[in-house]
Amino acid sequence: MTYDMINGLQVPKTEVRGNETIVGTHQGSVNVVEGQLTIIGTLQGSMHVSPGTKVIIIGKHQGSVSVDHDALIIIEGALQGSCNVSRNAKILVEAHGQLSGSLHNQGTIIIRGVFGGAYSGNGILTTEDQGYIKEPRIENGVHYYDW
Repeated sequence: MTYDMINGLQVPKTEVRGNETIVGTHQGSVNVVEGQLTIIGTLQGSMHVSPGTKVIIIGKHQGSVSVDHDALIIIEGALQGSCNVSRNAKILVEAHGQLSGSLHNQGTIIIRGVFGGAYSGNGILTTEDQGYIKEPRIENGVHYYDW
């Protein structure tokens, strides 16, 4: 078994195999293997979203995300961190949702809220309703996103 190091302690990585909810703060990496993960509180750590699974973020996720094919993430709160979206994967940023960080997209991203960050990939990125892409503030050639 592999471990995360949290405050100098070895903590087992979390695997989701069903329908689970994170309330409060969870520190450490999460692998969504089966079912659905709902984040009401805060997840601080990397997250892997396997094929056929679903993640609903009502609170915050702070960390990198890897989204496999046929997986879905719905953001009603905030996803803050780098994101790698595979072909046939989908992220839906709802009206008050926020996706911030570098994004490599080979899948589909629908923004009804806001996205801000570096973008690469040849996937589909569309805005709907009041959704928009936040422009950075540039100082000395460095991009800053003021949230």
